[in-house]
Amino acid sequence: MHKKNKMLTIKNEQMFNIKKMNRLRNTGFIVGAIVFIVFLVFAILAFTNTTFKENEINLTVGLALLILGIGGFCITELLFIKRGGWFIDLVEDAIFLNIKWPGIIFTLDIDGVVFAIVLKAIFSILSFIATVTLTIFVLVAGSIISIVLLPFYLVSYQKEIKSLKNRIEN
Repeated sequence: MHKKNKMLTIKNEQMFNIKKMNRLRNTGFIVGAIVFIVFLVFAILAFTNTTFKENEINLTVGLALLILGIGGFCITELLFIKRGGWFIDLVEDAIFLNIKWPGIIFTLDIDGVVFAIVLKAIFSILSFIATVTLTIFVLVAGSIISIVLLPFYLVSYQKEIKSLKNRIEN
């Protein structure tokens, strides 16, 4: 009897894992679609913008926004399903990167303390700018690369779900 209860518990746990994996995939699709729609709106605005004299700029910006929208969908999906291997690890690490600056040597008179405070403020501003720049660069590059990676990882994700279902049925 105890062995039968343990088998039921394992099956219930595996069913829960399958439901969780499906929920993560579906949530990734929904959030990715929202990201894509935001970029699509901006692309439409760029296509219909008449402030530039040449339409080539509007076309270029619009196409770039469309590609970034597709990439935004792909990278969002990869982040939600927690697939992508080293690439997604690199993106997550770069997004949450905090730049550390070396310590400051200063004297304890008024000029030295003011110098230390001003230098720390400058380093904080530079750190913030560098972090935002790196995050934007990684997200743009990651979006473009994830367009290629998503189909492969999505197929392997579906195979994993199917193999879990087959294991439960057998």
